[in-house]
Amino acid sequence: MVQELLAAGASKEKPMKNGATPVHLAAQSGHVKVVRCLLEAKASSNPRAEDGRRPLHIAAQKNHLEVIRCLLQLQADVNAPGPHGMSAAFLASQRGFPEILLELCEAKASPEAVDLSGARLLDVTIQEGHLELVKLLVACGAELTASNRLGRTPLHVAAFAGELEIVKWLIQEGQALFISACGLSLARFVSCSQVGL
Repeated sequence: MVQELLAAGASKEKPMKNGATPVHLAAQSGHVKVVRCLLEAKASSNPRAEDGRRPLHIAAQKNHLEVIRCLLQLQADVNAPGPHGMSAAFLASQRGFPEILLELCEAKASPEAVDLSGARLLDVTIQEGHLELVKLLVACGAELTASNRLGRTPLHVAAFAGELEIVKWLIQEGQALFISACGLSLARFVSCSQVGL
């Protein structure tokens, strides 16, 4: 049906009022065959809607693995910024989708991505409490000793967020117990965060 519409002159790129293109809509609905048909007809794989989302971002948020594979195979930019500068990997991490994050990492998504606020992908994943995804990002190259814009390491972020299982895992991975952040030892940092300082 889509091929017939395109052959009859239907636009493969014309956006709606919100900037969403037919590729956005097909990605949102998980219609991999429609996405492939549009891209093979030379529709852009990276159009940006008014909210900043691209088809890859939408597919990551909706857990549409086959759509993501199709988009990546047909040249979607795996590190393209979306809303608030977040890549598709940020969105998959927030939603807790390990298969999506793995696919994006295998396509060279940056495990050290930073959004417009300066938040690191690993920090956001830790704050969401997704231990499996934290392990995946570390396996893909996320740096455990790097500090964020506030001077906090992943261990600090996990402690501050109250993510005990992640704290335990990070310590097992070799994080030092007393890493200073903002002039505080981790022990002091945790005790301050628990009393709301």
